[in-house]
Amino acid sequence: MDNSEKNSYSLNRTWWDWSFDNQSKVKPQHGILYMWAIEQNNRCGWADEFGFPSEHAMKCTGIRAWKTYSNTLNDLVDWGFIEMRERSKNQHTANIIHLVHNSQEPSKTLDVSRLNEMDIAESALVSNAKATTKASSKQLLKRLPKQVEYIKQVNKETSKKVKEVSMGDNGYPINPNQWVFDAWDKHYLKFTGKRIKTHMLSTTDKDNLKVIMKELNNNKRLLESAMVGLLVQELGELSDFKNLKHLLKDEGVNIQKYIDAQETGNRNLYTPKKKIE
Repeated sequence: MDNSEKNSYSLNRTWWDWSFDNQSKVKPQHGILYMWAIEQNNRCGWADEFGFPSEHAMKCTGIRAWKTYSNTLNDLVDWGFIEMRERSKNQHTANIIHLVHNSQEPSKTLDVSRLNEMDIAESALVSNAKATTKASSKQLLKRLPKQVEYIKQVNKETSKKVKEVSMGDNGYPINPNQWVFDAWDKHYLKFTGKRIKTHMLSTTDKDNLKVIMKELNNNKRLLESAMVGLLVQELGELSDFKNLKHLLKDEGVNIQKYIDAQETGNRNLYTPKKKIE
């Protein structure tokens, strides 16, 4: 099936028809994970295959347990909605998946069920209309402005634009804090001779970074100075080296000390240990 024929409506329609006919199998997490896969494919221009990072998917869908996420994804693969082109090899790589487009005639079961529900709803509306005619016109006029205001509020909320998430070539969202990771990785390699690849911060770390940058007047150079000041301390063996989280903890309580250490060359902010030359 040509990708130009694939779209959110057709994929959603196929899923909900199948879900209605297989109610004993489907759980809420199946629907939300598949909807996120569709959204990802849409943002990637309906590519034949695309990156689907597990950690990012879990955050966006609210699935907390890895086992639940893994089982849910495997179910979608087994049911034929997702084709796994390449599984991730570690936490730094993403699954590569393909959304299977089912071009079969859509099921009418769900439509018939909805028609029955509409008949019931219509009957209820007729009953309510008869009851409403007994109310005085004065009471209706009092209610009308509130109803109009409610409709305006709903329209205002639904008209808000959804914020687009820019995606990188590796399948991960482009991180606004990437410069922090790049700076830390560069200095870590310089002072330890070891390579490290940092690309994630916890919510607490992100909040701490915001506080620190505000205190530093958003001066990136000063934060890099603090990184160097931390790395030149007498921290013992390389395995004991602190990480980026150490720099950000407690809203950067030691940031100024690290900056001073970098500018003055003072290596004695900590209890003396074996020096790293």
